[in-house]
Amino acid sequence: MDQIIEGKAFVNNSLNECCIGISNGKIIEVKKTLTGAPRRKFPKKIIFPSGIDIHVHFRDPGFIYKEDFHSGSIAAAYGGISCICDMPNTRPFTSTIKALKKKDMLAKRKSVVDYGLYAGIDKENIYEINALSEHCCGYKLFLGTSTESNTVPTDKLPTIFKQLNNINKLLAVHAEDEKCLSDHNRIEISLRDHILSRPTECEIIAINHLIQLHTETNIRLHICHISSAAAIQQLEKRASSISLGVTPHHLFFDIHKKISNPCFMKVNPPIRDSPDREYLWNSFASGKIDVVESDHAPHTLAEKCIDFDKSPSGIPGVETMFPILLAASKQAKIPLSTVINCACRRPAELINAPKGCIAIGYDADLCVVDFNNVQKVSSESLHSKCNWTTFEGIKAIFPSDVLIRGDPVICDYENVGKAGNSKNIGKIGA
Repeated sequence: MDQIIEGKAFVNNSLNECCIGISNGKIIEVKKTLTGAPRRKFPKKIIFPSGIDIHVHFRDPGFIYKEDFHSGSIAAAYGGISCICDMPNTRPFTSTIKALKKKDMLAKRKSVVDYGLYAGIDKENIYEINALSEHCCGYKLFLGTSTESNTVPTDKLPTIFKQLNNINKLLAVHAEDEKCLSDHNRIEISLRDHILSRPTECEIIAINHLIQLHTETNIRLHICHISSAAAIQQLEKRASSISLGVTPHHLFFDIHKKISNPCFMKVNPPIRDSPDREYLWNSFASGKIDVVESDHAPHTLAEKCIDFDKSPSGIPGVETMFPILLAASKQAKIPLSTVINCACRRPAELINAPKGCIAIGYDADLCVVDFNNVQKVSSESLHSKCNWTTFEGIKAIFPSDVLIRGDPVICDYENVGKAGNSKNIGKIGA
């Protein structure tokens, strides 16, 4: 045994005083008392499994002036996230083995947290899906246009589903129908215009296509960033191999939020009206949604401070996601067990990573929290390159310490992580 972590920990869905024995980056014992190795005690704090964010856009390569694997991973670590999964809409679009290998090299060299890489599916690589599986944690499919995306026509979906049928990796889908988006396209000068240009109807049409095909193949399907009550209702009786993700910005905000710069809330799919937000929150709190995912999508402050119609869609959130939900649980707005399930355990299951639980055989990815240290989110204290946040002023509980496979990355609220120690959790043979 290499080390022992001692304190009150979230084990078996409840808080218990215990000792966590770690060897070679893995949890090998969880007992009331342990001896035989150096120990670190965390009195008056709580030890959680670290969070897993299965949906980030770290912009590397191609847009590293907005973010890169180093800055994005440091932000993730400060937010209690030990593993991220990066989306393919970089430049070049990550849809080939060559592009995945290049991105893997960049992430390995720069990241301080573990990572997975999605392979983007486009019209050119439909018959190469199996070959890509050795290099990715899952696949990403855009049914509707978003930032730097390659959309795929719905008539290609049957072939894609057939190709994926025998591959045990997630297909994550941006579910907005492209024809519907085109039919509603308009000049946008406000958040209300943005909703009108991307109505719930577009989400519903896309989800209908996916459900119909899923009944024929039973692939592992993930609907990203669900944004409307109607979409959740449509999926309430879904198969167990279909999962739903929701973002903090769709949970915490609706179009009526007072904000100095409306572009800070411009995102795809859009932040909608109050009834949608309330339905999302209630569904999340009651366990009807599988995971919370940040959809961390940073743009520079300059890009967000121009005319609304020209400003790009996207909101940063990898650093704030877990902390604001922990604070919400302290305020009794959501069960703590739901937060841990949706931010830690279930995301790890979806990407087949041995993380997200404090149990024997899992990676020793731990997040230590002082529940009495409630702060307010401030852009000045965050670590993304973009230097702004939509979550300004919201209560949050940031971790004091974060361990990844037993190694400290955040120690007493300071970054001590070293780039180059990260692991690609999706690469076969890694």
